[in-house]
Amino acid sequence: MLKNFERHEKTGLYIKDRFELLRRFTGINHFTSLRSKLILSFMIPIVFIILLGIVTYEKAAEDICSSYEHATMQTIKMTSKYLQLGINSIDDLSTQYINDDNIKYYFMGLSSSNVMEYKKQTKTIENSIKAKVTTDDFISNIAIISDRVKSITSNTLSDDNILKGFYDTEEGRSIKDNPSKVTWVGSEKFLDDKLGADKYSIRLIRKFIDTDALVVIDLDSSTVLNILKNIELDKTGIIGMITSDGKEIISAKEEGTIFTNHEFYQKAVTSVDKEKAFYVKYLGKSYLFLYSKIGDSGEMICALVPKSTILSQADNIKLITFVIVFTACVIAITIAAFISNGIDKIIKNMINKLKKAAGGDLRVDFTTKRKDEFSILTNEINNTFGNMKKLITQVKDLSKDVSDASINVSQTSDEFLQTTENISNAMNEIEQGVMQQAKDAEECLMHMDHLSKMIVQMGENTSEIGKIADGTKKNIQDGTAVTKELTEQTKATVDITTDIIKGIEDLDKKSREINSIVNVISEISNQTNLLALNATIEAARAGEVGKGFAVVADEIKKLADQTGNSVRNIKNIVETIQKDTKDVVNIAKKAERVMVMQDKAVINTSNSYLKINESVDYLTLLLKTVIENVDNMEEARVSTLGAIENTVICCKYHRAFAYNHITPGLCLAFKIHTTHFN
Repeated sequence: MLKNFERHEKTGLYIKDRFELLRRFTGINHFTSLRSKLILSFMIPIVFIILLGIVTYEKAAEDICSSYEHATMQTIKMTSKYLQLGINSIDDLSTQYINDDNIKYYFMGLSSSNVMEYKKQTKTIENSIKAKVTTDDFISNIAIISDRVKSITSNTLSDDNILKGFYDTEEGRSIKDNPSKVTWVGSEKFLDDKLGADKYSIRLIRKFIDTDALVVIDLDSSTVLNILKNIELDKTGIIGMITSDGKEIISAKEEGTIFTNHEFYQKAVTSVDKEKAFYVKYLGKSYLFLYSKIGDSGEMICALVPKSTILSQADNIKLITFVIVFTACVIAITIAAFISNGIDKIIKNMINKLKKAAGGDLRVDFTTKRKDEFSILTNEINNTFGNMKKLITQVKDLSKDVSDASINVSQTSDEFLQTTENISNAMNEIEQGVMQQAKDAEECLMHMDHLSKMIVQMGENTSEIGKIADGTKKNIQDGTAVTKELTEQTKATVDITTDIIKGIEDLDKKSREINSIVNVISEISNQTNLLALNATIEAARAGEVGKGFAVVADEIKKLADQTGNSVRNIKNIVETIQKDTKDVVNIAKKAERVMVMQDKAVINTSNSYLKINESVDYLTLLLKTVIENVDNMEEARVSTLGAIENTVICCKYHRAFAYNHITPGLCLAFKIHTTHFN
C-alpha cells in the first residue's frame, strides 16, 4: 500500500510539472494573458487600417484638388480662347472697315456733293453695321464717327460732331498721335455719353489711316456674362473678366471690386505666365485663384474658388473612410473578443481539470464542443490520460499478484523455518526415537514440495509480468509513432497555410495592378470630358451648323461621366478586395501561429511517451531482478532437497544402529519413513 501511495504521488507531481509547463507555454497571468495578446494582435492591423484611412484621405484630397485645379484651369483656358476668338473677330472687323473702299470714300467726303449718292452710301453702311450687330453675339454696338460727314452707328447719336471733343480727352490724344494703334478700353466716359452705349465689356477704338474718322466696336457684356455663367463654377466661387484698365465683369452678384485691389491680381498681371493657378488668402479664407490672359489685349479671365468647396468631395471620402475604419475596428474587436473568450474558456477548463489530475484524480474527462485543433488536443490528452490509467491499473494488478506471491513465500519461509527447527529438535532428540525423526523428515519434505510449487508459480507470474511490460512498451512505441506522424501532418498543414498566404498576397498584387488600370481609364474619362467641352465650344461657334455636333459632344460627355462613375465603382470594389485580402492574410497568419503552438503541444506529448517508455524499461529491469531471485530460490530448493536426502541416509544409518540398540517399535517407524523416501 505504501508503494502504491508513493507511485500515485509521483504521478501527481509529474502532472503538476506538465501543468506548470503548460501555464508557462500559454503565458497565463494578469497582464500577458492569451486574450490580451490576441486582442493586441487584432489592434495592430487596426492601427495600420487607421493610418491607411488617413493616408488615403490625404491622397484623395490631394488628387481631388489637383484634378479640380487641372479641370477648372482647362475650362478657364478654353473660355479665354473662346473670348479671344470674339475679340479677334472684332479686331478683324475693324480692319475690314478701315480698309473698305466704300467706307473710306464716304468718310473722306467725296460723295457729299451728290445728295442721292451720299444718302445711298449712308444707308448702305448703316444697314451693314446694324446687320453685323444683329448677327454677331459678341458685338453690342458699332459706330464710325467723323466731324466731316455724318457719323454712322447702330445706336442713336446724341451729337454729330463728337470727334473733336474726343480728341480733347487723354485717350483721344493718344489715339490721334498713334493712328495705327488699336486701343481696347473697359470704360470711356466721353464716348459713353455721346454714343449712348455703356453696356459693353470692352471697347475697340481705331483710327482710319487715310481720313479723320474713328471706328468704335463694343464687345457685348451680356455675351461675356453668359459665357462666364456657362462655366458652371461652384456657387461659392467667383469668376470674371478683367480689362486692361481694371474694369471687372463678374458673373456673381458681388458689390465692389473683387480682384483688382488684391496683391494676387497684380502678381498675375505682371507674371509672364499666360495662365496659372495658386492658393491665396481672400477675406480671411483660403481660395484657389486661377487666371488666363486673353491674347495680348491685356484682358484676362480670373476665378476664385474656396478651398473648402474643393475639399468637400474629399470630405465624403473622409466620412466613408471613417465609417469603414470604425466598422473594421468594431468587427475586429468583436472577433478578437469572441475568439479569445472561446480559447480562454477551453484553456481554463483544461487547466482546472489538469489541476484535479495533478492532485491525483485521474478520473477527469476532457471535453469540448469545438471542431478545431483544440478538439484534436483534447482527444490526445484524453488518450494520454486513458493510457496512463490503463498502465497504472496493470501495474496495480501486477503489484497485487507480486504482493500475494511474496506473502506466500513469507509463509512458506516461516513453515520452512519451523520445519528446520523440528528437524534440529529431532536430531537432538534422536536418542528419544528414530520414529519421531522420520516423521519430522516427512513433514519437512511435504513443506518443501509445497514451497517448490509456490516458487514455480511465482516464476510463471513474473514471466507474465515481463510479457505485459513488453506489450506496454510496444503500445508506447506505437503511440510515439502516431505522435510523430501527427507532427509531420501539422508541419504539412503549416506549409499549406504558408502557400495560402502567398497566394493571397499574389492576389493583392494583381488587385493593385487592376487599380493602376482603373486610374488610366479614369484619366481617359477626364480627357474625354475636356474633348466634349471643346466640341461644345466649337459647336457654339459654328451656330446652327454645329447643333448636331453639339448633340454628339453632349453624348460623349455623358458617356465619359458614366465611364468615370464605373471607374469609381470599380476602384471602390478593388479597394474593398485589397482590404479583405489583407484581413484574410492576417487570419491565415494567425492560423499558422496556432499550428506552431499545436506542433509544440504534440512534441510535449511525444516527450511524455518517451518518459513513460523509460519508466517501463525501469520496471522491466526490476522484473529481471525478481526473475533472477526466483532462480536463486529454485537453486536453494534443490540444495534443501539434497540436505533432506542426506538426512534420510542418516536415518538409514540410525536404523541399522537401531536394530541393535533401539526398541522394535522405533525401527518399524524408521522403516516406514525409509520406504517412503526411497
